Amino acid sequence: MRLLATWKEKSMAAGETVAVWHVHGREAAMSFDEFVALAQAGEIERLHVESAGPEAFQYRAFTGAEGICLLDEDGGPLQEKCFGHARQRLRCAGDLTEIPLFLIQYVHRREGATADGPQLAHRTPFSVR
Repeated sequence: MRLLATWKEKSMAAGETVAVWHVHGREAAMSFDEFVALAQAGEIERLHVESAGPEAFQYRAFTGAEGICLLDEDGGPLQEKCFGHARQRLRCAGDLTEIPLFLIQYVHRREGATADGPQLAHRTPFSVR
């Protein structure tokens, strides 16, 4: 199943490439290259690099309130072993200076009745410079 980025329909008339968001599990997703193209076109509001556990950092781009998971070449979530690798990938991607970047860290509660999903612990802005 694929979702077209309807907010990019205006670009179809100009002959530009239209991003395709894939459904990955229950959320929209796109490749890193699609993210870079949209970011450089001003279509991405912010990017989160989320700590998904020890040695696991994943990317989530936002267009409004919707979070879009970035995928690797195999169709799984794009993941880095450390925050430094994530910064390096973004640095090599070209000019992303206009997009707010945030390191997101969650805390997982595992206490009986309060065993909710992950809760936001830190949201720290960062730069790739």
